[in-house]
Amino acid sequence: MDRFERRLRSELHREFDAQDVVTPPPHRARYGRLARPAARLAALRTVTLVTAIFAVGILVGVVYGGGRVMISTGPGHRLGTSGIPVGTASAGPATPAPAAPTTRPSPSASRSGPTVVPRRPSALPPSAPARPSFADDFSADAVGTNPPTGWSAGDGDWQGVVDDGGHVLRHGSGQALAHMAAGSPQWSDYTVSADVSTTLLDLGFAGVAGRYQDPGNDYECTVGVGGELQLWLVKGGVRSVLGASGVALDLSGSHTVSLEMRGSQLTCSLDGTPMLHATDTTFSTGRIALVASSGESAELGGVRVTG
Repeated sequence: MDRFERRLRSELHREFDAQDVVTPPPHRARYGRLARPAARLAALRTVTLVTAIFAVGILVGVVYGGGRVMISTGPGHRLGTSGIPVGTASAGPATPAPAAPTTRPSPSASRSGPTVVPRRPSALPPSAPARPSFADDFSADAVGTNPPTGWSAGDGDWQGVVDDGGHVLRHGSGQALAHMAAGSPQWSDYTVSADVSTTLLDLGFAGVAGRYQDPGNDYECTVGVGGELQLWLVKGGVRSVLGASGVALDLSGSHTVSLEMRGSQLTCSLDGTPMLHATDTTFSTGRIALVASSGESAELGGVRVTG
């Protein structure tokens, strides 16, 4: 700046030294001092230069500061737009950064009511045991089949399927007490029945078993040639009579023996007529079985199970 001012003064001296000096009239002498024209011109040029510098500074601040530069020209005076001053910095707390926008629920979400949490499907209740349904007359089994299809021998010995005017399952007279089982161990309340031939019966019995667990645990309804219908509880291999009744039997044909189980209620029937009743809670579910006593020759067929 000093070099520029010295050069400006030098040029002014050369310009004004070459001109003639005119003495002003006496009445104007007090308003001007032509003896120092260079000093007045220098002050004017200095003010102009400073003004130009400030103008350039404002323009540069606007361009590079995006309209946020403010230049301070003195106490209480600022030029430019709002922002950080250039030149004299103004004291004061720093402007905090704008807070991140808070996410608000959309109007549609607020109108939809409270948030509903989807419920997980609860575990399905255990399904009830299938209603028993079973029928077998052994007609599909060839003579000699032992055991018949779908059956299993629990104990004793059976002669298998024979043809005696129709296919039946035979138990030999020289064999021990025997059971032939079928069905589901989950069966609970049902009625099992079978046709028992009385032609071959001697001193023992034959019939059906329900809620069969194994040869030593079940309920049985049997008929004997001596003319007696019996309802048995077999538990741990021990046979207990729950009911017995004398009946008149036609020894030349067959009779239908059935055992009905509904909860703890047991019913033993002959040819469709309920004759023996008992209450017992020892077994609640089990398979079916055909049963023949030791040494008894017996033939059984027409097996049916209804729920």
